[in-house]
Amino acid sequence: MRAALAVFAEFAVMTGLLGCTGGKATTSVDAYLDRTPLPVDSFMDGSLSQDDRPDDGKAPAGSDAEVGTPDAIVSDAPVSEGLDASDASIPLDGSPSPDPDAGPSFIDIGDPWGLVLEHSNDLFVTDDSEQSPGIFRINLATDEAAQIAAGMIVGSPQYIANNAAGDLFISTGHGETVVRVESDTGTAAVLAGNGMSGYADGVGTQAQFTTPNDLAADDRGNLYVSDVDNHTIRRIIIATGEVSTFAGAPLQAGYLNRVGMDARFKNPDALAYDVATNALFVADTGNSVIRRIDAATGAVTTLAGNGRAGTVQDGTGTEASFDFVGSLSADGNGSLYAGDRATIRKITIGTGQVTTIAGHLGGSVARDGVGSAGYLVTAHGMALDGREGIYFSDCQTVRKLDLGDGTIQTLYGFPDDAHAAILGCLTRGRPLIAAAGQ
Repeated sequence: MRAALAVFAEFAVMTGLLGCTGGKATTSVDAYLDRTPLPVDSFMDGSLSQDDRPDDGKAPAGSDAEVGTPDAIVSDAPVSEGLDASDASIPLDGSPSPDPDAGPSFIDIGDPWGLVLEHSNDLFVTDDSEQSPGIFRINLATDEAAQIAAGMIVGSPQYIANNAAGDLFISTGHGETVVRVESDTGTAAVLAGNGMSGYADGVGTQAQFTTPNDLAADDRGNLYVSDVDNHTIRRIIIATGEVSTFAGAPLQAGYLNRVGMDARFKNPDALAYDVATNALFVADTGNSVIRRIDAATGAVTTLAGNGRAGTVQDGTGTEASFDFVGSLSADGNGSLYAGDRATIRKITIGTGQVTTIAGHLGGSVARDGVGSAGYLVTAHGMALDGREGIYFSDCQTVRKLDLGDGTIQTLYGFPDDAHAAILGCLTRGRPLIAAAGQ
């Protein structure tokens, strides 16, 4: 994805679609407020068609979905209230302010990916960017952000999970490790994996993964990992770091509902643990279905989906279809939420009923709005705020879906020029205040 985007960005610069700003950080409030999303016309005049965009920004090939229409493309992206264009120059890259009277420093999370919420007020976000990879704690009440475990994680932090003890767990993707972080102290250490791709059960660094992605902790001391390219679900005993294969067989892609290692998956990705049913839910992306694993017995069943990739169809069980589910979250009260590329879906656990509650298939632009007026490009990590809302990452920003009135609002961050031009990432949120010591 990143390589593809770089190619498109180079093309855009050569053709004059993008200015050569050299990065995301801006140097003044004026620049932040006056930042104009340049690429809207490029969608209209055909210089960048929707098929030119990378996979996470276009409708799947062969889909009969109605792609976002031109009237859904807007350039009047919201800006932060409370910032005045007459204010003094304020760095947005987290660097100290040169003038003590100029106000606080600001910090930008380059590419938000995984999200978890702790104590209803702290949102932990992984930054998958090449410029500032790491983990950030955002205080939702004050808009302050601080990086934790800086320099302690080898690889690119992507997915994140937490448990009741206050620990954070990070997967490093092609770094082939799972890292444990104490959220209070920021101390990080490898929980499992030796940094080499492969397959091996064992304790700590004796174990091997091949692209460990999403994580989910249960209430019994276990951490589950989607081992994508081994086509398995792995289980780690948090206290000891012991890794075992919970479901699926290594390097045996397929689709089979059985128990434990007799079951088959194909590139399982997003995970969610539901405490009410003691079940693990898996986005089996290679098969385009949502699977359910009984955590007590290891029995695997299919909750919803018919395997027709690239479509979004509501319905019950196999009547429903999914585009590409990249995130899951369970509310513990009978509902499972899925970030299905450019849509967010609600799945009733007891019946398998699937309902689209936000977004549009083939969403061509990120746009804040209420109900059908809200658009997203790709919902990555998701964090539930009780029954009130869902935080998710999209288009290099952190956004929130209000489950009450269906409003999608961009909270933090702003996309760089390449994402704006190629993917239609046109919304902006508030800049984050750098916490003391950052």
